[in-house]
Amino acid sequence: MPTIDEKRVYTDAAGTETVYLGSELGVLRVTVSDAVVGEFSLVYRGSVHDIATAGPYISVAADDGVLLADHRRTSVEDGEDEPTTDELQFHNIGVGIDTATAVEFEINDSEIIALIAGDMSGGIHRLTTPLDDVFESAERTLAAWNSVDVSSSINAIDMPLVATTDGVFEVSPDAPAGVTISYVGLDSTHDVDAEAEPIAATADGLYVLANGWMSIPSIGQVSESVDIRRSSAETVRAHAVCGGSLFACHVGDTGGLVPDMGACWESVTLPITEPIVAVTHSPTATYAVTTDGTLVACVDDNPDNGNKNADEDEAEWHHRSLGVTGVVAVAVSHMSS
Repeated sequence: MPTIDEKRVYTDAAGTETVYLGSELGVLRVTVSDAVVGEFSLVYRGSVHDIATAGPYISVAADDGVLLADHRRTSVEDGEDEPTTDELQFHNIGVGIDTATAVEFEINDSEIIALIAGDMSGGIHRLTTPLDDVFESAERTLAAWNSVDVSSSINAIDMPLVATTDGVFEVSPDAPAGVTISYVGLDSTHDVDAEAEPIAATADGLYVLANGWMSIPSIGQVSESVDIRRSSAETVRAHAVCGGSLFACHVGDTGGLVPDMGACWESVTLPITEPIVAVTHSPTATYAVTTDGTLVACVDDNPDNGNKNADEDEAEWHHRSLGVTGVVAVAVSHMSS
């Protein structure tokens, strides 16, 4: 069985992406090229509940608080041309926050405007300090968190929606107070995505928000994770983890997304039998992960990749066990500056 110290090296680094796995052991950073896993290593030790990425930043919800790293802030050792994966430094910028359970970057017009964190006691915290500044002054960062309480533990955030054990809440601006939070429906919710029509993964199944929350009847089982990506070609790629299995829905942005998604979800055949726990997308690929640390990846067949007529059932899924357990979250970064 491979360990977290095992590494594979590419002959061509073009088109690589970096995937982060959050686990009970810590944060694993994995380099992937064309859905094939390359080198990987543990870059943070400690129990992790969630991971979010935006540009060069990686944020982690951990037992110790909210962590933040910037891949540009690494040092090059003597004799090395590039920093190694083990040099990624996480800074605790939320030690005053209870056990953090969810993190997300709030982005407007491709600009990061805030870091959002949720905690086990039901608090939502919003940090509007420029992220580059938080590495310079920990005291200033702690004072800059704006906190708003909600009623239950936070499971996931995709602004402006928050998934909690009591359902879905919406975070809205309310100057001069900063933000307000309002309940928008459902019961125990494990994950939420607000990229297209909002979709929630709940204990009762998958729901789409249209004229109220609509259940997707073809998936009548507990849903753990959902992720949607709208491509520049005006298509929508959506995947959900339900009952440990991966489901997919690829539809055109034709104004009929909600009924289409209700009818077009299909189970994905994977080359592994272990239950899937989380899923995410990059512009070119889909990544899913099992709780025992097997990463599954597939280059997406969509118009953006020049494969307009490709059938996802024939897409090639690659997988590799990474030697970690208790995986709960997956996020992908393009390492842009």
